[in-house]
Amino acid sequence: GAQAASAATFSLSPSVGTFTVGDTITVNIMLNTAGAPVDGIDIRYLNYNPALLQLLDENAAVSGVQILPGSLMPNTAANSADTTLGRISFSQVTSGGSIFSNNANQVLATARFKVLSAGAGAVTFNFTLGSTIDANVSSSGSDVLTAVTNGSYTLNQAFNFSLSNTGNVTVM
Repeated sequence: GAQAASAATFSLSPSVGTFTVGDTITVNIMLNTAGAPVDGIDIRYLNYNPALLQLLDENAAVSGVQILPGSLMPNTAANSADTTLGRISFSQVTSGGSIFSNNANQVLATARFKVLSAGAGAVTFNFTLGSTIDANVSSSGSDVLTAVTNGSYTLNQAFNFSLSNTGNVTVM
């Protein structure tokens, strides 16, 4: 259907999935500005449960843990993660008064998680409509972000089957 003007969205792709302990989940953070001309984005924060998911570092040359920035905007102003609290901070801006605009989901950044244990692995944006201190898409000083799509992942235990010398199946 038709979208209202300036209805920018963040979404996670995939937004659902089933994974096993030990798997790596590659999550793309998608931006669709719905035609709005934007000069920057902020994600404060993208949250995950560090007991279930370990965020993998995409830049070993920089201390701490970073996600992989996409190339939608030339300047990555913030890229850090608090792996104790399980939250990612990411910001990207245009340069020299230029604007970015699109009408379809494009990859803003990519986060990879290793599944540590079984459970419900939610990955969620801090987002309140109209708030400028959480997730934002900036257009001439206004926040045009109208909706986010969070991630919900089913994390299952891996089972190892082995045959004992008596022929009984043992589940480890």
